[in-house]
Amino acid sequence: MKSNQKLTKRKTEIEQEKADGERSSLAGRKVECKLMESTSNLDHLLTEEKTARLKSEMNAKITQNRSNEEIQKICVYVEALKDTTLKLEQLLEEEQTARLKMENFYRVAQRKSEAKIHKVELKLKDTTLKLEKLLTKENAKVSPKKSDDEIEKVKWNEKNADVGQKKLSKEALWLREKQQRANKREKKHGRLCVLE
Repeated sequence: MKSNQKLTKRKTEIEQEKADGERSSLAGRKVECKLMESTSNLDHLLTEEKTARLKSEMNAKITQNRSNEEIQKICVYVEALKDTTLKLEQLLEEEQTARLKMENFYRVAQRKSEAKIHKVELKLKDTTLKLEKLLTKENAKVSPKKSDDEIEKVKWNEKNADVGQKKLSKEALWLREKQQRANKREKKHGRLCVLE
């Protein structure tokens, strides 16, 4: 009986081992299945990550190229601005030099005009004095005894003296007006006129 029992026990143990082996095999298959599923999921995630990384790298290169193009455009624009600024500075300097020359020329012309007007005024005064002296002499010479011809001659000299004085006055006035018109034109057009 003991051997029967041993045999039964051994048989039960073998069945138990067999059942454990099957359970173990089933569990191993489940683990293997889950492992394969996880591996597949990880491979899929890795592929997606690689694709996303490549896409990101491509977008980064495109963005970098666009940035480089924009930087080049800005550099060209900055250089053009530098050139334009330099030209404008040169033009400004030339304009300032021309303005200073014109101002100097204007001052000289103004002095010349004033000197000419002064000369005409002096000549007018001098002529007026001479004419007054001449008139005084002529009046002193004329007496009631003188003939009508001599009186006419004195009147004619007085008339010519008045005409000469008026002519010189008109010339002085004309020169002043001419200078004023020239000054107005200079202010309006930025040019200077010199009275000769």
